[in-house]
Amino acid sequence: MSLVAPRLATLIVAAAIAAPAAHAQGSLYMPRAVRQAYAAGTRARDGKPGARYWQNHGRYAITVTALPPDRTVRGTETITYWNNSPDTLKSLAIRLFLNIHKPGVPREGSASADYLTSGMHIDTFAVNGALQPSPEHASTGTVTMAKLPAALLP
Repeated sequence: MSLVAPRLATLIVAAAIAAPAAHAQGSLYMPRAVRQAYAAGTRARDGKPGARYWQNHGRYAITVTALPPDRTVRGTETITYWNNSPDTLKSLAIRLFLNIHKPGVPREGSASADYLTSGMHIDTFAVNGALQPSPEHASTGTVTMAKLPAALLP
C-alpha cells in the first residue's frame, strides 16, 4: 500500500485596479469657504493656520452649587472675552447647554418627563459691570445672542 502525500500549493495572485489618472491639484473642486480662507490668509495650503489666522479667546470663572434632591443647579459665571478677530462685535453667542432639557428645544429623539426641566434661568446679566437685559429669552435653543451695549473692537 502506498500513501500519497497531499500536495500543497500556494497561489499568489497579483492584481491591479486601474484608477483614473490623477488630476492636477489646481483642478480639484475646492469649497468656497476653503478658497476664501486661502485668499484671506487665515489658512495655508497645507491645512495649517495661515499668517492672518486669528482666534477669539475667553476666560471663564465659574462657581456652582448643585442641589440634587430638587434638581437645581445655581451658579455664577464671569467671562472675560478678547476679540482677536478683524471684526467689530456687536453681540456675543452664549451657549446655554443645559437648555437641552427644556421642553420644546430641538433635540434628536424624544425626552422623558424625568429628563425635562424648565431650562436655564439668567437672574442677572451685566457687561463690564453694567446691568443689561437678560439674553435668556432671545433663544428657544441652547444658544442665545447677547447684544453688547458698546461694540467690542478688534
